[in-house]
Parts: sequence; structure tokens; C-alpha cells
Amino acid sequence: MPPIDVHPLPVAAKKAGIRAVDLAELAECGDVAAVHVLGQWHFSDHALDALRRAREARNRSARPPGTDTLERGEVLTVREVADLFGVTPKTVRRWVDQNRIASFSTLGGHHRFPRDQFLDLPDTHV
Repeated sequence: MPPIDVHPLPVAAKKAGIRAVDLAELAECGDVAAVHVLGQWHFSDHALDALRRAREARNRSARPPGTDTLERGEVLTVREVADLFGVTPKTVRRWVDQNRIASFSTLGGHHRFPRDQFLDLPDTHV
């Protein structure tokens, strides 16, 4: 069996065309295959290729501008909620602490938000 090439987080992020912090969050959530060794994430070429293909497929199926991009049953990250409302991630975390929006935590301790709660909101802040 040929050896498997694995790359540390900074190299893998560059190869995948994604920010290192986002790639690490995907690894912590289990959304991309990775190995955590000596305090650092490592990714195989196969995992990075799968991630690239998934991102390309998502980009191809993107909806036209101005259409509703929220679909029922999906979840948002802190950054996505912040972008949705035009606020900082710190503000979103404060809303969670104040029980103003519903969330759950991943095994890695990251907040996730059911998209359903944002589907019928007016164009005002929470």
C-alpha cells in the first residue's frame, strides 16, 4: 500500500483554499476527516480533495442573488449568524448567553444554530 500524504493545518488550508480557522472548525465538528496529533490537525490529500469537491458542488448549486438561501433542517455557525445580521461573532455569543437565540454545542464546544429559527424573521436584529 502506498504511503498516505498528510499535511498540517496551515498547509492543508492553503491547499484547500479555505481559512485555517474554518478548516480546524470543520475538523473539530467531524465534517472533514482529520487526525489530531500532538496538538495539531493533519489532513490527507484524499480528505482535502473531498472537501474541495463538496465546496465546488455547493458553489455550482448556489441560488441566484436575492433568493432565500436558508433551508429548513440545516444549521448555521456563529460566523454565518453574525453575517446574516451584520454583527460580530461576539454579539452572537452574547445573544446566546442572554437566551435570545436558540443554539446547541458541538462536541468541540462550538455553537450551532438551527436555520429554521431565522426563516421568518423581519429585517431587524434579534
